Amino acid sequence: MNQTIRGLEIKGFGQQGNLGRYSLHFHMSDNVHGSVVSKNIIRDSHQRCVVVHGSNGLLIEDNVAYNTAGHCFMLEDGGEVDNVFRNNLGALTKKVSTLISNDETDDEPSTFWITNPQNSFENNVAAGSQGSGYWFEFRTRVRGPSADLHPGVNPSRLPLKHFVGNVAHSNGGQPNSAGLKTYPGAGYNPSEEAAFVDLKMYRNRNSGIFFHNSGGFLIQGGIFADNRVGIEVDQAHSVRIIGSQITGITPSFADLLSSSGKAGHCDVGGTMMNTNRVVGVDLHSQRNGGSKATGVVLEDLSFAHLGEGTQCPGSSALSVDPTLDFGFFDPRHSISNVHFDSYTSKLNICDAVARGINVAIQDKDTSEFIVSSNSNMTTFSSCTTMQDAACASRCNTTCLRTLQLSVSFFTEENLKLIVKQTGGDDEIQLSGYRDFRDPFWNTRSHLTRKFFVTLPAGGSYQAEFVLDNDPMWPVFVESSWEDEDGCGPAFSLDVSENGPKDCAQLIVNGGGEDGIHGWWHTAGGVEAVEGGAGGSSHALSSLNSRAYSSWGIAQFLDTRCMVLDRMYTLSASIKVINQDGSAYVCVPGPVAYNYSPCPEARLRSRIGTTDPVDSYQTITSTITSSSTDEWDQMVGTFTVTEAEMNAGSVLLSWYRTPAHVKVILDNITLSCVSGCDETTRSLRGGM
Repeated sequence: MNQTIRGLEIKGFGQQGNLGRYSLHFHMSDNVHGSVVSKNIIRDSHQRCVVVHGSNGLLIEDNVAYNTAGHCFMLEDGGEVDNVFRNNLGALTKKVSTLISNDETDDEPSTFWITNPQNSFENNVAAGSQGSGYWFEFRTRVRGPSADLHPGVNPSRLPLKHFVGNVAHSNGGQPNSAGLKTYPGAGYNPSEEAAFVDLKMYRNRNSGIFFHNSGGFLIQGGIFADNRVGIEVDQAHSVRIIGSQITGITPSFADLLSSSGKAGHCDVGGTMMNTNRVVGVDLHSQRNGGSKATGVVLEDLSFAHLGEGTQCPGSSALSVDPTLDFGFFDPRHSISNVHFDSYTSKLNICDAVARGINVAIQDKDTSEFIVSSNSNMTTFSSCTTMQDAACASRCNTTCLRTLQLSVSFFTEENLKLIVKQTGGDDEIQLSGYRDFRDPFWNTRSHLTRKFFVTLPAGGSYQAEFVLDNDPMWPVFVESSWEDEDGCGPAFSLDVSENGPKDCAQLIVNGGGEDGIHGWWHTAGGVEAVEGGAGGSSHALSSLNSRAYSSWGIAQFLDTRCMVLDRMYTLSASIKVINQDGSAYVCVPGPVAYNYSPCPEARLRSRIGTTDPVDSYQTITSTITSSSTDEWDQMVGTFTVTEAEMNAGSVLLSWYRTPAHVKVILDNITLSCVSGCDETTRSLRGGM
């Protein structure tokens, strides 16, 4: 049955902290097409305003909500679709003091709280929220009682239906609040470009738009003014901003601040000037690029009043955030037909350059690149210092490309990559970045130290890793082009494999006498324990916190030793026990329908980093029982195939035992037994 709720004043409703007690609530109503909530006033609500929960097709139009607590106009579980929010005003949205549960976020209130993008938002206004105006807080699955109705649905990947003409002003005060944001949660990475059209975002305390951990967006048109940051692209990618007007501090706002004695976006004490300067578009470095993530395109934009007139030193139209350096700055960032008024400083990247971020932005109007004024970016190009930008140079290079080299996480902090042009004497020195992109695994096996090499396209270069000026091979080097389909041909980079090498014995610290040096563990953790096999002092043990059976204790192998047809023998003492300390009795054979599988030692060979391709080779799953003590033996042999020879990295690991089972290893060796004098192998990774 269609319902119409129109023309009511709803005052003082909602019971804070009590589930389901809201001013208006459509609860698990499924299809309500034809139902309307229109021309109502919701005042002084103690908890939320209009809550759409498990209901689809509702029209919420021409309503006013004032002085309310918690999220106001909201979708609850993330399964709601085809609802229309049109011409609604939400003003003075406040945080709650009592949450319904720790799963809710009403203490960071948003006037429009959006959990599924398959809904329409047209010409709404969010004003004066303590938190944000519009919050896209997506999960990777539908939650609550709606979960079983939407199996396999990932809201963070769904296309955006309609987001046009919406306004957010005077919001913020809380950290990470914004006029519109995708922070934090799973971010938003729609399967097709999401368009935000003709928005008006002004006088928000922090950002007008704050894209975080997201990508695949179009900002079309719109006005951004009097925000601390107009548009912030934070750890986000593939964003196009086209035809927008971005103003820092309008004269009227400046006059208001002056007459009221307020500091506005500037820090009065001056201790936070670097973070409180006014910026039109703020770019960030990223963890990765690749085929699924591209740069930020700035096209047909106009910037005004983004200079010293903001009274915030360092303000500019464009900036690069210095607070976090994720190593990679996408050279596919570009500007074209961008205009600046006489009151605007065009670009300020001084703090980013000081942090070591290698900025590269393509100017499509001149076919040049704007880069950091440092030797890493200017050595191999003809560059001149920009007079109308801070700490930036303009290079006549028509194309820059970026290659990522990933090496062992265990390499020393001061490991450097020296790059020279083939046949030349000039060189650059690059530092690595430790990648923490996979904290879910509670492990280090998926973590690497990354070096991002940005060089003119089509050139020929040579590189070598050095530690304290001595050649050093960092166990393995994986490579991937971070700017796939870049602006020009790839450059060639010949990476030297100099440095100490022992291919007769590949395992480092095989008994745990040096702690866990050289060892990793996926889906759990590894520790060195006292009391090893045969009376040795220590052994290596997995932890009971292992989350999955798929992986276990592991070590990367020196890829220089992966010579085709070379043969190695693996030997290890092993003890497998249950959580209660009793011996784990494994059943040999296939894993299917085997609930007590034996540990298996295998190799994982990987090519690429951002979109890796893996192959596997089993060494052994045979355990030979000992008649003299509680330690058993695993022995197996493998021959190097083309998969290992051509791989960027080769990982030896023990896996397959159930998550609650602890695997303890000692006396681990991987010894060359045949073909040990052969040296011919492939150059790996497409460098």
